[in-house]
Order: sequence, then C-alpha cells, then structure tokens
Amino acid sequence: MGDEQVGSNTMAEIINIKHISKSLELYNSIKEHTVNIAYCGLSYTYWARIFPIIQDMENYSILGKPRELIVKGNRPLTIDRYRLYLKEKTNKNYPHRGYVEALRALRTGHYNYLACWCEPKLCHLSVIIEAFEWDIYD
Repeated sequence: MGDEQVGSNTMAEIINIKHISKSLELYNSIKEHTVNIAYCGLSYTYWARIFPIIQDMENYSILGKPRELIVKGNRPLTIDRYRLYLKEKTNKNYPHRGYVEALRALRTGHYNYLACWCEPKLCHLSVIIEAFEWDIYD
C-alpha cells in the first residue's frame, strides 16, 4: 500500500480489499466510520455480499475498470486502455457527467483510502488519481 496524491493537497492510500481483513484496526475503523474509504472496483452489489465490509464504503464502482478493457497478461496495456476509456467518459462532450461527478467527489480529499482488488500490482486507481489533475472540472 502506498501513499498517492489525491486532489491538490491531500493524501489517500490505495488499498486492496482483500488486505482489509488482515488489519483489525483498519477493519474496525471502517466499521465505526472513523476512516472514509471509497470502493472504486466493479460489481459493488456482488462483492458487498461476499465481503460485507464493502457495505461500509462509499460506492464509486462507476469508476471500475470494465472487463472488456482487460488484456490478460498485459497490465500496462490494460491501464493505458482504461486511461483512454476514462478520458472518453470525462470528455466535456460526453452526455453522462456521472464520471466527472464521481472524480470530483473523490478529489475533495474526504477519503483516507481508495479501494479495489489490484494493489500492489499496477492498478486503474493510479489513473483515477491522475485524473484529479485533468482539465475536466468546470
């Protein structure tokens, strides 16, 4: 787990959902809502049934990496494809602004953790953090 810059002056940690159960302190903090965590993976409803702790996280699964972008065995290419996908979805001409609104909410610095399933491997959350600096917030 590494610190990543979120927004202009706030730090959030990228965390793997599977690792949360290994830290009783973090697990309890999430349950007690003393830390704020944003789930940025796919299939929130499905995974929340299997890992109930996800129910205590804010749902930003709109920013999850679609399965059709995945190139098996080539994580860098998958991340590049996700970057292009997110740029398309946040283009000012794109009619659905939900992506921009989700990024705007995440970049406020309100969250201590951004969670998905990849960390410590190369992850789409690095693109989300990169997107905090894109010129899309009018």
